[in-house]
Amino acid sequence: PVGSNLFDRLTSMTGKPLAKVRGRMNSTPQQQRTRQRLKTLTALCSLLGASLAHAADTPDPARFAPCVAELKSGALARGVSAAGYEPGKQIGISLDVASSEFYNKETGKYRFDGEERDSAYMLDYYENLINEYPIVSIEDPLQEDDWDGYTTLTAAIGEKVQIVGDDFFVTNPVRLKKGIDMGACNAILIKVNQIGTVTETLDAIKMAQQ
Repeated sequence: PVGSNLFDRLTSMTGKPLAKVRGRMNSTPQQQRTRQRLKTLTALCSLLGASLAHAADTPDPARFAPCVAELKSGALARGVSAAGYEPGKQIGISLDVASSEFYNKETGKYRFDGEERDSAYMLDYYENLINEYPIVSIEDPLQEDDWDGYTTLTAAIGEKVQIVGDDFFVTNPVRLKKGIDMGACNAILIKVNQIGTVTETLDAIKMAQQ
């Protein structure tokens, strides 16, 4: 996902066209990162034939999510290069797979590209992706109850990329403790609304930091 909530924040603060907002940014680290994201998103939209308005025209957190074919075609890496950055070093690609959304509980398989794939296939699939493309983070690569799969995946590629548990951990200290003990994932996405209490959220944060 690229540019989550970025357009709304900038346009609501200034009321200025996107290009003008970008030109007025200062040089704090946060503003530099914002500038990098905007430049890259603009380049990607141009390469993929999408508009900036379309990229922001959805309430979904993943505002601009090109398909896997566009990743494999090299379009995303070319967009980073076109924006003036080095893929994999200055800007990397993060995947929010949300794999539970295309997991079939009845068959125990993941269905995409018109076929059903098992967990072993998914592990090989991700390993091949990170070897070919400048991917730095994969969020929810497997369905939320595949503990053994997450452990195997983390052992295989956890030294190379960030493996984030969002739907997998749901900011739950109990699930996080189990994941740490098993070596499943090496990062967690914290959301207060997932677990429901500030106390449990803080417990999860402290546990993750340890």
